[in-house]
Amino acid sequence: GRTLLEAMACGMPVIGSSSGAIPEVLDGAGLVFEEGKASDLAEKISKISDPSLRNSLKESSRMLIEERF
Repeated sequence: GRTLLEAMACGMPVIGSSSGAIPEVLDGAGLVFEEGKASDLAEKISKISDPSLRNSLKESSRMLIEERF
């Protein structure tokens, strides 16, 4: 869990699995793939290559960290 927060604090776009509390930690500020589904992870990696989405996620994650942590 801390790795996600550290990446978000650095303004990195984050992709996490649907496992445990990861979706709650990301809270819309990152992409979530279905645990155990490599094809879903590959799709999310492809999506994050879009500069507009990547920048939006960077901004959202940074704001989430500042507000909550």
